[in-house]
Amino acid sequence: MKYFSTGEKKHEGKFQTQMEMSVENIHATFVEIDSWMRDQYFENSRTEYYAEKLNRRVSWRSFIQTAIILITGFGQVYILRRFFSDTKTGPSGGPVIPVKL
Repeated sequence: MKYFSTGEKKHEGKFQTQMEMSVENIHATFVEIDSWMRDQYFENSRTEYYAEKLNRRVSWRSFIQTAIILITGFGQVYILRRFFSDTKTGPSGGPVIPVKL
């Protein structure tokens, strides 16, 4: 960053006053600030894009994990109910009828 000097400086074939040099320095500073702000804006927008993309992936993974847990739970309940049911089935799939001898 340049600060204004007290001397006069020749620019484009004419001498500049201290006020003109100060205005040029202020303009150069504003150009630097504008460039920095533009870079920050692009960096923020890129970071926001990646954050949204990551959020979508995490949401899908959570949904899939929830579905797997629910399916597994219902499957376990179904298997355990079948395992402990009172009805007996024979080889043909029908109920077993005890034979009294």
